[in-house]
Amino acid sequence: MDATQKLQVRDPTIEETTNTFAPTWTKRYSQEEWHLCDEGGRFMAIYSAPKVTALQAQATANLFLSDHLSDRFTADQPQLNAGDNVWCVPVVLAYPGVGAVGCVGKICISTLSDTVVSHPPLAAMKQAAQALYDAHRDAIEAAFS
Repeated sequence: MDATQKLQVRDPTIEETTNTFAPTWTKRYSQEEWHLCDEGGRFMAIYSAPKVTALQAQATANLFLSDHLSDRFTADQPQLNAGDNVWCVPVVLAYPGVGAVGCVGKICISTLSDTVVSHPPLAAMKQAAQALYDAHRDAIEAAFS
């Protein structure tokens, strides 16, 4: 198969409502892209495979957190938002012996490069962390006594 040929693949997650519409995903071997086309081959949507893995996105978020906040803030498991080409990485407040106390925000990392696209204001994450600490103070302090 040369670079200009296409592979037609049905997407099992798309429900077909009528027999006249049969969407297919087409991968172009010259690019890391998938195109959603209808039966007539008309273009409907595009999906590019992420160049940044979930682990890389989590590492980027953790580096951002260590540069800007205390060591009690950590990145949790990223979720891919393919429509916006970002990994959404929850930021959690965590303590040794207690674990994650709760989520204080999320950092969005580009799927194309390991850069931070957006994050909540640092003051807002600190305020949310303080509220979580106050709500779980007894358990946190018991872990250190």
